[in-house]
Amino acid sequence: MLGIAFAAGLVGYVAVVRPWLGRLTYDRLVIDSGAKGGLSWPVSMWVLFAMVVGIVTALDLGPEQVGVSLGADPAFTVAVAGALVLVTAAIAVAERLGVRIPAWAPEAAAPPRTARERRGALATAVVAGVLEEVIFRGVFVGLFAYGLELPLPVAAGLSLAVYVLSQFLRGGRAMLMLALGGAVLTAGYVLTGSLLVPVVMHLLLDARALLAPQARGGQEAPEPVRG
Repeated sequence: MLGIAFAAGLVGYVAVVRPWLGRLTYDRLVIDSGAKGGLSWPVSMWVLFAMVVGIVTALDLGPEQVGVSLGADPAFTVAVAGALVLVTAAIAVAERLGVRIPAWAPEAAAPPRTARERRGALATAVVAGVLEEVIFRGVFVGLFAYGLELPLPVAAGLSLAVYVLSQFLRGGRAMLMLALGGAVLTAGYVLTGSLLVPVVMHLLLDARALLAPQARGGQEAPEPVRG
């Protein structure tokens, strides 16, 4: 019963509260470069992080049960993470040479316009990316698999469903793209048993989505005139 209560509360926060706060940040990232708009999503993520720390403590989940390890085969995990870095570096070089390669994230369609916005967005992406993987891949899978005693594939599928549901305000196309990307991240976690692979993959994808337009030779937009 305790596991069910924790799962219901966590899913409710993720599905209702956090998406609205995330929508505020995304809108202001696209429309307004004001510093105030950069606070809502990281704060909501830290609140969520505090909640899951309490859940992990209450259910006595060990580090390996939430992916805080290098998995059963550390050498394989590190090799996969390293390969992801090399592939991303190769893509960056190709884009510098003028090859246009689609980015996975919907944010790439409306990237930050100035160096200041890019720095803020990148910092947010790093913090949120790590927290999202710890929460959605590590804690949710651990909660479903060990707190509710569900089979690992079912637990992984439910964690992916919650992740996609939390993005519903972005629209159907964005949810589909995030479902595909989230499926790859989840598979990387289940395959290695370590959060290292999905964390590295998530950060690289987010960084590329934010910086790809600049790598293609995009110009910074002029600072808006404020009355």
